[in-house]
Amino acid sequence: MNLTINGLPITVDSTAVEEIIRRHLLNGSAPDPLRAFDVAAAARAHIGNIQLQKGEVRIGSYAGPDGKTTIAILLPQKKEMLDFDAALAWSRSQLPEGKSDAPNRIEALLLFLHHRALFKKDDVLWTNEQYAAFSGNAWGQYFYYGTQDYWYEGHELLARAVRRVAI
Repeated sequence: MNLTINGLPITVDSTAVEEIIRRHLLNGSAPDPLRAFDVAAAARAHIGNIQLQKGEVRIGSYAGPDGKTTIAILLPQKKEMLDFDAALAWSRSQLPEGKSDAPNRIEALLLFLHHRALFKKDDVLWTNEQYAAFSGNAWGQYFYYGTQDYWYEGHELLARAVRRVAI
C-alpha cells in the first residue's frame, strides 16, 4: 500500500497492516468482516502519521518478542570504519535521549532485502547484537551476499543509526 505524507511517499506492507489490526485494534481476535474496512483504515492512518525527517528511510515493520509491532526508520547519517563499541556509541548518539540505536539483526536483514542500493556491495554493517557463542564478537550484515555473520568486535565496519516507533 502506498501513502503520501507531507509529499513523501511511504510504502506500508499489507502484512504489517493486518498484524496491527489483529494485535492492536481487535485484541488478537479475528476481524468482523463488516468492521474490517474501518479497522484497516484506522491502522493505515496510524502508520501514516509517522513523520519521516529529511533523509530518513522507512526500513520496514516487524513484530518483536514482546508482541508489539515496530516500525524501523534508517537515519541519514553513516560512519565508516568503527569498531563495535564505537559504532554502538556513535549510533546511540545520533538522536537525543537514547532514541537512536544501531540496527538489530532483523532491521539489518530488511535493509539488505529492501534498501541494498543505499549500501556499497562490500559494506558490512554492525548490528547492535553481540554473538553469544564467542565473547568479543558481534553480528554484522554483509551486503555482498546478504549473509549475517559474527565479526571480532575490534574489526572496523560500517555504522548506521535507526530510530524505532512502536505501534
